[in-house]
Amino acid sequence: MALGLSRAGTKTVKHALETLDSLAAANNYVYSRRVLYGAYQNRLEYTYNNLQNTEAADSQIRDTDMAAKMVKKGSQCLQFNINLVILVNQNVFRSIFAALF
Repeated sequence: MALGLSRAGTKTVKHALETLDSLAAANNYVYSRRVLYGAYQNRLEYTYNNLQNTEAADSQIRDTDMAAKMVKKGSQCLQFNINLVILVNQNVFRSIFAALF
């Protein structure tokens, strides 16, 4: 949009007043555009920060899921080792009893 300043001048009082009016209108236009673009920028920053927070939350959820899986796997390994020790002890006792009797 042209700001209407192509005929600006101060040759006469009337021309100077028209120029001042044109400058005021141009200033208002620029100000309104700055406000609009500032609002757009704020919205974009808010969206960006919200996206960052969402990604951080997703990462924390994935970390928690991984920790839960690791605990479950550790528990399964421990249970397996306990069962293995029980079986080995049963076989040892059977061997001892077989040797004694």
